[in-house]
Amino acid sequence: MRKIILFSCLWVATMVAKAQVARVDSPDNKLNLNVFVENGIPLYSVNYNGNVILENSPLGLVTNEGDFSSGMTFVGKSEGKIDKRYTQDKIKRSNVHYKANTLTCTFTDSLERHISVCFHVSDNDVAFRYELPVWGERRTCVVLDEMTGFRFPTLTTTFL
Repeated sequence: MRKIILFSCLWVATMVAKAQVARVDSPDNKLNLNVFVENGIPLYSVNYNGNVILENSPLGLVTNEGDFSSGMTFVGKSEGKIDKRYTQDKIKRSNVHYKANTLTCTFTDSLERHISVCFHVSDNDVAFRYELPVWGERRTCVVLDEMTGFRFPTLTTTFL
């Protein structure tokens, strides 16, 4: 009986590790971002008020240092908050109060090189950037291809 319980616990722990999902919500909790890895490909999705805005969309870069778009593993995450006030003269609203929640997800490739994606989720938008660390003596990196995608649901109406 103990062997069955031990095996069940190990199986559940393995499944949880495989299904690692990082989530961050906007300050008003209406906009939700999920980040995860499926078959080695980093993906993200966005929902607003329970409606899908972006379906599972790819993340990643191909650089002269390596391919950071496939064969990736989710390593970890960190969360934070931004609350800034600033003034700009040449916009509709000169006094701006920007609030967002942040999520930084770190992935690693088969050679254990890390890449991070930093997300800012405010009440009205999602923004993100890639962060590459220094590998060895090199201080620069050439981006050869960007695999970032935006998969909109089929019945999406958009305006430009």
